[in-house]
Amino acid sequence: RAEKGSAWSQDAYNAIDRSSPTSLKVTFEALKRASTMSLNDSLQMEYRMLHRFMEGNDFYEGVRAILLDKDNAPVWKPD
Repeated sequence: RAEKGSAWSQDAYNAIDRSSPTSLKVTFEALKRASTMSLNDSLQMEYRMLHRFMEGNDFYEGVRAILLDKDNAPVWKPD
């Protein structure tokens, strides 16, 4: 467990703070659900999530902000 204020915990916080709010909520829910699933069911859920994320805006916005424009200023929908 990381100590409060450690470099690792600060880096983790900064990474989470830059992430898509929708992705964070979906990932948190998926982790809770996967804890009671078989590996096969978890992988199926992950595959479905992947396809749903590709239908939305946030994945492409993250790619734009980090890889294409390199402005590191994604505009998440919803924010």
